[in-house]
Amino acid sequence: MLCTKQPSIMTSCFRGLVGTAVFAFSIARAGDAVACDRPGPNEHQIDPAEVDVDVTAPEPPKVTASVSRSYGPKSAGCGTAVSSCDGSGTIHFMIEPGVDDRTSSEELGYSIRLVGGKPPAGLELPDMPLIAIGGTDLWVTFPDPGPEDQEAFDGVFQLIAVDAAGNESELSAPVHVQHGGDTGCAVVGPARPDRAWPALFFALALGALARRRLRSR
Repeated sequence: MLCTKQPSIMTSCFRGLVGTAVFAFSIARAGDAVACDRPGPNEHQIDPAEVDVDVTAPEPPKVTASVSRSYGPKSAGCGTAVSSCDGSGTIHFMIEPGVDDRTSSEELGYSIRLVGGKPPAGLELPDMPLIAIGGTDLWVTFPDPGPEDQEAFDGVFQLIAVDAAGNESELSAPVHVQHGGDTGCAVVGPARPDRAWPALFFALALGALARRRLRSR
């Protein structure tokens, strides 16, 4: 529908533009709400049938890590932000599994060891091996305030692979898990989903087109 200087049509166009903008905003907010959703890890289970026949330990995994921190709420001076990340930070261990003679990489469990440094405050590591999602991704969480109250940390971790018979690998190479802490008004944490931006840009472009047509009449 073209926007003209007729009041009724202009009103309809305006309502349509507002509706589009609200839709785009709602997508962005929905993206925030799921930004930190992670599949929960499953506890690794020993297979009794494997215990007596498998005596070979798996190779140690290769591990890297990244950190996502809570990015809200922030003070009024910094604006406001809310998300499912609020109050919770995440350590993401990215695993390249070692080879095992009988257990597939998707069925290997991993024990996480803190071996040095300063870990995130309040971090409680599981006391049992966990199954990595897809055999490659493992997340643990820790209590985390908003960006203005975050403390720096640099913990050193090592992982142990555990096969279906309970055989344990050697420790992985140490991996530093670190973050610089308080960033003032800067937003830290996981990137917000890109899917909200196309709808927002569409709403802005639609508004600009309507204004040009009004000026040309």
